[in-house]
Formats: sequence, C-alpha cells, structure tokens
Amino acid sequence: MKKILCLFVATSFLFSCASDDNTETPEEVSLIGNWKLIERLVDPGDGSGTFIAITSDKTVTFNSNGEVTSNYSLCNMLLVADQEAGTGTYSADTGVLNVTNCDFDLPFPVNFEISTEGKLLIHYPCIEGCSEKYEKEATP
Repeated sequence: MKKILCLFVATSFLFSCASDDNTETPEEVSLIGNWKLIERLVDPGDGSGTFIAITSDKTVTFNSNGEVTSNYSLCNMLLVADQEAGTGTYSADTGVLNVTNCDFDLPFPVNFEISTEGKLLIHYPCIEGCSEKYEKEATP
C-alpha cells in the first residue's frame, strides 16, 4: 500500500509542476519594407555610449529582390541633405549591406540585424561603437 501511495504522490507532484515554457517570443519582423531612423549610438570610445532618440526623416527600404535604398547616404551616419541617396544590396543570411555609391573605393561591411525588440540596427564600421536604430513603418 505504501508503494501505491508513494507512486500516487510522485505522479501528482510531476503533473502539478508549472511549465516555464511560457516565455513569449516577439512576432518575427520582416526585414522587407520601410524603416525610419529613431535613435543613434555614438560611443566616445570607452563603451559608455547609449542609444539616443533623434528626430530624422531618414528611411531605409529593403526590397524583396535583395536591393536596399535610403533617402540619405548609407556610407556613413551623416544626415547631410546634399549627399547622394544610398543604394546597394543586402544579404539577410549574412546581415551585411553592400553599399554601392560611396565616395571612396575601400570596401567595408555595413552590418545589420533585427533586435529582439523588432528594431532594425545598422552598425557602421568605426573604431568606437556607432549604430543607428530604425523602427518599421506601417504598411499602407
């Protein structure tokens, strides 16, 4: 009888435990579409930099054919009105933009990723951290 009681208690204990698998993952955000610049990170070189909200009309568009465009340059983080708009290609598999219209011939990768919060992060190649954070624009 003790064996049956112990088996019953052990079985009850196993089924009464709550599962920790209730962590919700955010809905996967598609890279395809328009993204608007909302924040910038410029680190002073000591790792203390944080993203700062900015007001900007800079947008980046990822097309399904592997092309990327922007209304500002993708060669750097400058928001200069007379700069040529950015163009290039991208690989979602490698997370690399290949910018085609920079003023210099040295190739450099412009890396990107979608954060766990569903924001697009573009990381420019600089010694200190420098990145831009974009928010997906609603599809009309």
